[in-house]
Amino acid sequence: MAFKDLREFLDKLEKEGEVKRIGAEVDWNDEIAAIGQEAAKKELPALIFENIKDYQDTPGRKVLFNVLGTYQRIALALGLPKDTHIREIMSVWRERTKNPIKPILVSTGPCKEVVKKGDDINVLDFPILKLHPKDGGRYIHWSVCITKDPETGWVNAAMYNSMIFDKKTISTSPIRTQHMAIHARKYEAMGKPMPFAIAIGCEPVTSMVGTAPFPMGVNEFDMAGGLRQQPVDLVKCETVDLEVPATAEIVIEGLVDLDPKNFRPEGPFGRYSGYYTSVWSTNMAPVVNVTCITHRKDPIFDADNNPARFYGAIKVCTITHSAGVWDVLEESGIKATGVWTDGSAHWSNIFVSIDKSNYGEAKQVAAAIWGGRLSAMKGKYVVVVDSDIDIFDFREINHAIAFRTRGQEDIVIFPNTMGSALDPGIHPDSKAETIMGKWDRVLIDATWPFEWKAREEWGGLKHPPSALADPGMVEKVKNRWKEYGL
Repeated sequence: MAFKDLREFLDKLEKEGEVKRIGAEVDWNDEIAAIGQEAAKKELPALIFENIKDYQDTPGRKVLFNVLGTYQRIALALGLPKDTHIREIMSVWRERTKNPIKPILVSTGPCKEVVKKGDDINVLDFPILKLHPKDGGRYIHWSVCITKDPETGWVNAAMYNSMIFDKKTISTSPIRTQHMAIHARKYEAMGKPMPFAIAIGCEPVTSMVGTAPFPMGVNEFDMAGGLRQQPVDLVKCETVDLEVPATAEIVIEGLVDLDPKNFRPEGPFGRYSGYYTSVWSTNMAPVVNVTCITHRKDPIFDADNNPARFYGAIKVCTITHSAGVWDVLEESGIKATGVWTDGSAHWSNIFVSIDKSNYGEAKQVAAAIWGGRLSAMKGKYVVVVDSDIDIFDFREINHAIAFRTRGQEDIVIFPNTMGSALDPGIHPDSKAETIMGKWDRVLIDATWPFEWKAREEWGGLKHPPSALADPGMVEKVKNRWKEYGL
């Protein structure tokens, strides 16, 4: 069964011992995010902060942090057993997204319990966090931002960052290859502001699809329906021509001013790499003029931190982006047996396992990723391994690189390509020249060489045989594990 809203999911998590309520007073300025960072490292339960400095007597008084910060909670969000392996979670994700279910438009919903317009608008009614120490302000990060293509009606529902300027204005600054930026350029050409909505505190699967790299033209609400196996209920906004999840905790509506003369300095912000590419506010961002706020009574502000090596919401991205890259390979006719983009490096490093069937197959894998629709920010390093290597285990990947790679033959550098604008390893001058940033992409082919012949000393194999226990014996041992008293 799909969860109807975030609150029903939290009820489930509480029954599973996956929620911790914190009554001690905490500060929205850095402290909550620091607690969340340390809790995420230790894979602790989701945290609900109920006593926030300056927010004891305001419309919004609660912050939820790290709600999907473990694979166990991601599995529960998808209606799977808590102990489902990452590989199976990804398999279910890919299977269900092949069968999207369109949303249903309803007349009203819990997100309309309170409606504020005009002088009543104040985004600071909610405990929006300062997430990282050098951030230029308070940011809305873990949310679903909705825009619509003015020509085709294609709806994009994805996760972007918004810095708070004041109670009625915020920022939005997508990278130019992202779908919202594509919509924005069309509105700019028309000389019109872009309708915009932010849904905060959605039911968990809708939040998850906001992180996923679906192709252009795909409505993420359709994908959320497929993943939930039940349509998402949407409701019309009050002041802009958009639909938003009816059970969201908070909805911010507005119009994006796309006239560069009205852009304002935004940032810095701690990006997914875990670094600041600048400690100054170097980005001039479009301003969102807020036209309405609707919210539930006693709304929960759903938040998370951003740096990749501190595993909060990043765990969601490892599923959604790995599945996206796997789909790209499949579209290219490549039969991968596994794809993984571990959160410690986000999507910069991609690990792919294959049953090697032809010469140069690892190069085909890298070429498909580098030339595919997700290439803009993914695949700085591509590591290809044989299927006997568990790509979810860094020890095995390291082992394959150490013992199956020949430097000159198996390491390929593809220089001077477009790369992530947020990569801290790119010099600022290079970004200024290329807009997006510049990568020398690297393939590490850590598969056994295809051209090797079977040899007698290898027992008739085309590579040295494994010295590990026989798989059949391992299975027998696993079945007797408790009998051994282990």
